Amino acid sequence: MDGTHVNGTARSPDGKLLLTATDYGEVNLFRNPCRMGSRPKIFVGHSEHVVRAKFDPGQKNVYSIGGQDKAVIHWKVC
Repeated sequence: MDGTHVNGTARSPDGKLLLTATDYGEVNLFRNPCRMGSRPKIFVGHSEHVVRAKFDPGQKNVYSIGGQDKAVIHWKVC
């Protein structure tokens, strides 16, 4: 992905994980540092683009907000 379809990013409180919210309805979870060609864990559930994704303070959960569907989805990541 060239980055033009990324709507938001977030870093975990400890800095070891990164999130991207995309136009494809995905939330992508990467390790940090992210190396070229690395594959994320992909969470799919929104009907269209994801506006934002964020870690909770304990880093065990992610919350994402959909643009068109206006849904808030809770993802368990750890």
